[in-house]
Amino acid sequence: MEAICNSILIVCRQNVNGITQTSLLEQVKDAAPDKVAEAVNTLLRDAKITITNEGNELVIREANPEEMAKFRGLSNEEMLVYQLVTAESNMGIWIRDLRIRCNLQQVHLNKVLKSLEQRKLIKTVKSIMSKRKLYMKFDIEPSRELTGGAWYHDQEFDYEFINVLTEQIYQYIAKKGFVSAEELETYVRNSGISRVELRLEDIQLVINILIYDGRIEEFKDPREATFYNGNRVPFLYKPSRLALPPNALTSVPCGKCPIAKMCTDGGTISPATCQYFNDWMDF
Repeated sequence: MEAICNSILIVCRQNVNGITQTSLLEQVKDAAPDKVAEAVNTLLRDAKITITNEGNELVIREANPEEMAKFRGLSNEEMLVYQLVTAESNMGIWIRDLRIRCNLQQVHLNKVLKSLEQRKLIKTVKSIMSKRKLYMKFDIEPSRELTGGAWYHDQEFDYEFINVLTEQIYQYIAKKGFVSAEELETYVRNSGISRVELRLEDIQLVINILIYDGRIEEFKDPREATFYNGNRVPFLYKPSRLALPPNALTSVPCGKCPIAKMCTDGGTISPATCQYFNDWMDF
């Protein structure tokens, strides 16, 4: 077993960015798959390797000295729970699913989770969709599906922030005459308007709101190509020449809502609790 463990560590050192479980089996050819699996579990228990779930593949890496220190003294149950939490990556795992998979009594599992949290190996994140408390690896950024991304603050949809951001972006477009989404992303990042980092896709959602409101227009540059920071820009945006009059059919908020995909009847985000939708119903 020691020879197989050493072979796995050598392979990990040759693949500093990690190696998938499938590739590992191909490179450790002299050992049966079940023996390799046993050796992997031994190395995990001894905190000599780490396993993460990346793109539906288990990726194995050699643990660095700092990680080895964190895992030192963990019991088999604590290591098992940590591995199960880590395998769910940035989506986290609900305590009920965790208890089923680790087959530990609730009281014992609670003690294990508390110990892992105190060591800062795992943390809890509250999902805006289910309102459940989920466990995930301490140093992982939660998925936007769980947190709502830039549009949520303290688990609440931030209407004021979206309104302020939309107006600031419109004013910038009006001042410049025409801009690209990439330029708007740079402007927002450098201006300090947002307390969180906004991606290009977030800026595009705000642009769409302004387009649906009839305040700006999208157009292709008549020149051969437009570039920003060396990248080709397919579309530019400018203030509308003729603003659209208010119209109930063109003002449906769902079409321009940045979190419409999360909205479900009876859910945390729903038409019944939507301020924009209630205002539209009074149109």
